[in-house]
Amino acid sequence: MKCEQSILEDWLAAPQVPYEFDAEGFRPPTRFPLVRRDRIITFADHFRSPATCGSNLVHDIDLLQNLDFGICGYGACDIPVRPFVCLVHDNHCQLNAGQILDALNASCFRSEHISCLERFEIPYPGYQPLTQNDEIHTRFPEQYIFPHDYEREDGEREPLDENAGLHGTLKQSVVDGRLWYVLLHTADAEQAGDFVLLFAVGQSLRGNRLIGTITYQACHNLCD
Repeated sequence: MKCEQSILEDWLAAPQVPYEFDAEGFRPPTRFPLVRRDRIITFADHFRSPATCGSNLVHDIDLLQNLDFGICGYGACDIPVRPFVCLVHDNHCQLNAGQILDALNASCFRSEHISCLERFEIPYPGYQPLTQNDEIHTRFPEQYIFPHDYEREDGEREPLDENAGLHGTLKQSVVDGRLWYVLLHTADAEQAGDFVLLFAVGQSLRGNRLIGTITYQACHNLCD
């Protein structure tokens, strides 16, 4: 078994590989490029050296490296869900929605249905096709990355426990067990394309970071 120092050193030494989107014309709506280090996605300008890593990063890296999130739970395409980590540059006991988006380097957030981002919980804004409908909320039953229900033998849908499984593992690792579910369209409002970027992230219990997952998905049946 690797020691903590070795786990962190190996991850920091891993080459940065561009996070590739198998979606023609899709440009991720982030201010900085997304890269893959080993199994984990982060931003190219983050975690350049041990001095910029903050406290206890190794525990978050060890957790994320060993979680297999499989395929995006909902949407038209079978797209892998990747572990994700990024720095939070300001010290806060709790992060509101706007601070989450800032930490995610969201280059723009366009929503006709979410007016205040200075909130620590936001309900699902609803299915709002043909509008500016980026999303950030804290409602597990309305997110798209993790399965949140299943079909019983009688055909009825049964909710899944958000505290169980991989989602539960993430909730146990973030402040107040709060995960934020984010949906962002491409940075070019006039060429929105057919795909969106998805995050499920929370504020790490172990340091000034967001940890969670990232993927992308076709708009069809999500927000189109």
